[in-house]
Amino acid sequence: MKKYTIGLITGALLAVSAMMFMGAQNKNLVTAVTLRDGGTVEIISNHKISGNKIERVGKYTEWYHGRIKEEGNYKNDLKDGKWTSWEDNRDGDWIKQSEGTYKNGEENGKWTAWHSNGKKLKEGNFKNGKPHGKITKWYSSGKKRYEETYKDGKRISRKSWDRDGNEN
Repeated sequence: MKKYTIGLITGALLAVSAMMFMGAQNKNLVTAVTLRDGGTVEIISNHKISGNKIERVGKYTEWYHGRIKEEGNYKNDLKDGKWTSWEDNRDGDWIKQSEGTYKNGEENGKWTAWHSNGKKLKEGNFKNGKPHGKITKWYSSGKKRYEETYKDGKRISRKSWDRDGNEN
């Protein structure tokens, strides 16, 4: 209980200090620090306050057991720009899980996801939150599973392979 209280007090002081610093820079911008049980930092995010409206803006970082789990940016309370997430691969290694870009809260541009063994799982392009162009998915062995082609979210072709590499 003592460690939790000290961590909570330390975290609260950190949050107040950050708010005071940011407040000195811009009276409408606040940095929020969310703590896990035990006092470790879970999330640091920035918020713009305008009247009764609070929206996320700028850098967002989320931690899990002291490691970055997800980071990216917000613009007008929507995900915007590059976002990256990581996960524990069950062997104790921290690996990249996915990476891609958002525009106005929707997936836009190239997105890549990885299997827990570090090999690519899926890669493709998005436009306004919908698949657009080629999407490829692989088995965890690294062999190609399928290729699909999309136009504005509608699939126009598909090729697939079994685990041995034979076309279906």
